Order: sequence, then C-alpha cells, then structure tokens
Amino acid sequence: MLLRAGVHCRDAQREVAGIPKLQNMLSKKENRNKTLGSRVTELEAKEKSRGAKVLRLEGVEKSLNEKVKAAEKKAIELQASLNKAHEDLASMEKEKVEAKMSALIAVADIEKTMLEHVSLLAPGIDFFKVSAYNKVVDG
Repeated sequence: MLLRAGVHCRDAQREVAGIPKLQNMLSKKENRNKTLGSRVTELEAKEKSRGAKVLRLEGVEKSLNEKVKAAEKKAIELQASLNKAHEDLASMEKEKVEAKMSALIAVADIEKTMLEHVSLLAPGIDFFKVSAYNKVVDG
C-alpha cells in the first residue's frame, strides 16, 4: 500500500508539475479565442456593411432599370416620330414633283397663250425661236 501511495504521489507530482504548462496552453487558447472572437465581430461588421451595400446597389439597379425602360419608351416614341417624318418627307417630295409638273404645264400654257395673243396682234411673225425661257437682252 505504501508503494501504491508512492506511485500516486509521484503521478500527482508529475501532474502538478504539468499544471503551469497546462495553464500556459489554456492562456494561449484563451488568447486565440479572443482573437477569433474579435475576428468574428469584425467579419460580422463587414457582413452588415456589405448587406447595406447590397441594399443600396439593389436600389441603384432598380433606378437604372426604370431609366432603361423610360429610355426604351422614348426610343420607341422617337422611332415612331422618325417614321412619321419619313412619311411626311415622301409626301412632300411627291407634292414637290407634282408642283414642278404643274409649274411646267403652267409655263407651257402661258407660253401658248402669249404666242396666240401675239399671233393675233401680228399674224405674220415667225415664232420658231420664241420661248418663255428666253431672256430679253437690250430690249
């Protein structure tokens, strides 16, 4: 029994001798836990910040989507306006051609009427070189 008590005593001394080492390891683990705790807190703060940024960016995205829709609507309106302008231009070009033709016909009719009046006033004159497009020089 004494031998057994001596063995227990020796084992107890070894364990007591290992207590400072265990306390040192415990202290290191506690420091590590504090470091990890502060890191977790830091990461949680970053997560909150990123969450706020995500919300802000979602708002910006919504705003930009609305602007894109408005721009697309405006583009459709402008395209319709452009198409109407092209139609108006084509119509005006047609009217211009018709006006030129009417003017040419009117000039020809006036020329014919003038020649008829002059031939009534002076029946023997040759009108071969007379035209509404000739210019009077020194006359």
